[in-house]
Amino acid sequence: MHYSSAPPSPSPRPGSRRAAIAWVFVPLLIATALGTWAVWPVCIALPDEEVARFNPPIAQREDQVWHVRTFQQREGLWHHCKPRIARAFFF
Repeated sequence: MHYSSAPPSPSPRPGSRRAAIAWVFVPLLIATALGTWAVWPVCIALPDEEVARFNPPIAQREDQVWHVRTFQQREGLWHHCKPRIARAFFF
């Protein structure tokens, strides 16, 4: 007969796998939410005087940040659109 001197390995606790998954996915979900919030576009209406000073004219501009056109016309007004993170740190 062969006897092992090592004690048997303990069986994993039932909740330990669930806790391990939570430690991975909860921070991932928080990072995803913060990232989404940071890149969400914020649009501010431009005064008519400022629109008139654009060269080239604002209607001809094709500026784009990631997936959002920088200058958008909504309800007859021109808007300057940027991600929240750009508005927070650049101006």
